[in-house]
Amino acid sequence: YCHQVSTRPPTIVVFCNDPGLLPNNYRRYLDRKFRESLTGLEATPIRWIFRGRRERDVQRAGLGRTMNGAPGAGGTGTSFPFPHAD
Repeated sequence: YCHQVSTRPPTIVVFCNDPGLLPNNYRRYLDRKFRESLTGLEATPIRWIFRGRRERDVQRAGLGRTMNGAPGAGGTGTSFPFPHAD
């Protein structure tokens, strides 16, 4: 997904798992389609920021934890980020 974070110049942050895996031709495709869908941005510079998952999130995902446990587990999961709530 993406989010506009600034207007001068228009700055779009695209959230993805690993920005290094996005080839340049796909980045140009996103820019072209974005400009085609909105009028008045033909000559406007657009700043694109591709942001990957934070190391903290990758570590949490690797722990095998699920929010409030797995379905049918009887509530045995950890309430992340509020472990004291259990």
